Amino acid sequence: MSDKTLRLTPAQERAARLRGDGAILVSAAAGSGKTKVLVERLLGYVTDRSDPCDITEFLIITYTRAAANELRAKILDEISERLTEEPDNRHLRRQAALCLEAQIGTIHGFCTDILRENAYLANLPPDFRVTDDNESGIIRQTVLEDLIEARYETIDEAPGFKLLVDAMSAGRDDRKLLEIVLDTHAKLLSHADPARWVESQLEALEHTAGDASETVWGRYLMENARRKAVYWRSAMEKLLSECICYPEFEKAYGGSIAATIDSLDCFIRALGNSWDDAGANAAAQFPRAKNVRGFEDLKEKRTKCREAMKKVAAVFECSSAELLADMEAVRPAVTELLRLVLDFDEAYGLAKRKRGIVDFSDLEHMTARLVTDRKTGNPTPLARSAASRFREIMIDEYQDSSGVQEVIFNAVSRNGRNIFMVGDVKQSIYRFRLADPSIFLSKYKSYRDEQEAENGEGRR
Repeated sequence: MSDKTLRLTPAQERAARLRGDGAILVSAAAGSGKTKVLVERLLGYVTDRSDPCDITEFLIITYTRAAANELRAKILDEISERLTEEPDNRHLRRQAALCLEAQIGTIHGFCTDILRENAYLANLPPDFRVTDDNESGIIRQTVLEDLIEARYETIDEAPGFKLLVDAMSAGRDDRKLLEIVLDTHAKLLSHADPARWVESQLEALEHTAGDASETVWGRYLMENARRKAVYWRSAMEKLLSECICYPEFEKAYGGSIAATIDSLDCFIRALGNSWDDAGANAAAQFPRAKNVRGFEDLKEKRTKCREAMKKVAAVFECSSAELLADMEAVRPAVTELLRLVLDFDEAYGLAKRKRGIVDFSDLEHMTARLVTDRKTGNPTPLARSAASRFREIMIDEYQDSSGVQEVIFNAVSRNGRNIFMVGDVKQSIYRFRLADPSIFLSKYKSYRDEQEAENGEGRR
């Protein structure tokens, strides 16, 4: 291998070379060489002399077109570099020719291909067009304004809508109301079955909870708090280990950082009990440390933790009883909001069908319906046919996946066992667009280390 070809660290080399039956999840920070690992893994397959294959036998998903083009270029560059060392290698020359045909692109590009080939199954015209954000934004705005206007005509018979309007509007200015409907609708579309999810939330709203932690909203807030507390506990533990290299800083700050870690542990445990127990332990401890000059970067990490956990603690300032009372007061408005979002989704869908267009969300949901049996959740014949074409599915920036994308990936793979995923667990405490970081975190926790995993088990 020449100096220009890929050079991997031992950890990257293991990730690139790992084979066997079972999904693989690689947690890698930004700038750690994720692209190198993907390229080397792909080339490791296609240049395997005992079992050579073509680059077109892989589905490689990135999250932007630019990233896909960059990845394709790097793969072609690497193949070209290897051809300089093996100019008579006909298989490598074939891979260079196939590189432009390789399925390297975004999830939306993949979904578009599936729908083009099966437009009749999705009840789409064969010449359907993918709309851009500007056009779809105008249609959404027009449809929603018409829907809200129709709701106003029967407002006297709709106390829930009246309460929602009173809470969101200033006089006849409905901009805030329109904004929250559109925002809720956008978030709703990250679910594999939006309508079913809304119905489950409407049922949950009818349930009388004894503790705020038993409600949908309470569970969401507590899980969000737990995720952030776990992240910052890990960050503080790492900071404490760094102190060993700086005796002066350790003497001044070591005890305080250790106390912070202990208090975060208490909070994390309390989150598994009740809302009020979590509230009683939400204020992370940051004992005053001795003053020491310098070490500004280390001090900054502690400051960021304190500010982040202060925001988390603010969520638990009200008691469970107070939160439940507030939730009961707004329940009719929330119920109306969810029904309004469902009605909007139906009206918006009708407007798009009349124009023969789909948006990016349609690409995902229509594909999910084509590849998954709604009653059983099993892959359809179409999905099994697609899965037979792919030796492996490689997904970059996996922490940015959504629930509906996960349904698609599982359906077009071999029961999820031939998927190679790369992502950054540290970034997964934030929501990117409609991403559901809990998907990444769940697999990261449940998958076993590569040395311990048995055949067929998920590995990390």
